[in-house]
Amino acid sequence: MKFKNLLLLLVLTICSFTFLNAQDISEGARSMSQGVNNAYTLDLPDAGDKLVQKLWKDFIKDYKGKVKKVKKSDDWLAEGCKIASINGSQGVNVYSRTEKSGDGSEHMVWFDLGDGNYLSSGKDANKILDSFAHQVKKELVRLELEDEEKHLKQLQGELKKLVRLNENYHKDIEKAEQAIVKAKENIKVNLQEQENSQGLIESQKEAVEAVKKRLSKM
Repeated sequence: MKFKNLLLLLVLTICSFTFLNAQDISEGARSMSQGVNNAYTLDLPDAGDKLVQKLWKDFIKDYKGKVKKVKKSDDWLAEGCKIASINGSQGVNVYSRTEKSGDGSEHMVWFDLGDGNYLSSGKDANKILDSFAHQVKKELVRLELEDEEKHLKQLQGELKKLVRLNENYHKDIEKAEQAIVKAKENIKVNLQEQENSQGLIESQKEAVEAVKKRLSKM
């Protein structure tokens, strides 16, 4: 039994590690609002494009960039980001776009270093996207937890209804039992009344016979 528990713990640990670290990041020229430039593309098969776009806006603000929509484009620009590992003390304009891909999404990021130069083969860019992917997956787990808690509340609500029904059934039984006791008492009274009524009938029959005899003698 202990061995099975240890094996299960090992499997869960491996799955957790894979879940948090298995990011699919590719690099290559991609078309964007400023032409065709080198992009870092993050594949997020389990996260919808709207969710990813929202999370990216919050994420990139940590680099002090001013986020705005690029006119006549699906791109977003975080202007003047402070990323020392990529461009020293100089600001970096970070362009991004999120597109639907199957059940998930594809998130593209361009690091504009100025003078028409875009970052390529930058390990620090991968680190940034790795960190963002972790945030996305963390949010997915939080949303999953939210759904599970909601489902739990629904089940608890259904249980409360069942408990109330059970209480009502017991009350119905109690009322029925009281009605049975009352009916039994009524039966006893009824039988006594029947006996009394039968006695009256017999007396009345005798009265009728007496009158008949008197009539026959007249």
